[in-house]
Amino acid sequence: MDKIDELWDDYLVAINGFGKPGIARAALHAEFERLQQERSGICNWTYEDNNNYWQTDCGDEFVLEDGTPKDNGMRFCVYCGKPLAEVIPPEDPENA
Repeated sequence: MDKIDELWDDYLVAINGFGKPGIARAALHAEFERLQQERSGICNWTYEDNNNYWQTDCGDEFVLEDGTPKDNGMRFCVYCGKPLAEVIPPEDPENA
């Protein structure tokens, strides 16, 4: 059982008149705030030309057959759900 499930159970007990509603409500609110903070911001996707994939800020890799995430209509990271921003490093003059 994850934290949200535990808090939800506490919340249900609280609204049915058992336990201490103020504590369950505060704990539920605190967990939602934590999750909202965790998911706020932007997930940068950096193109790795040598390996032909996109490295995400959230620690995953994504391969596109053609184009960029924007070219393919992608606006959010498929792994963490944050808004997606493309980072294309400048070309190395020695390899250009």
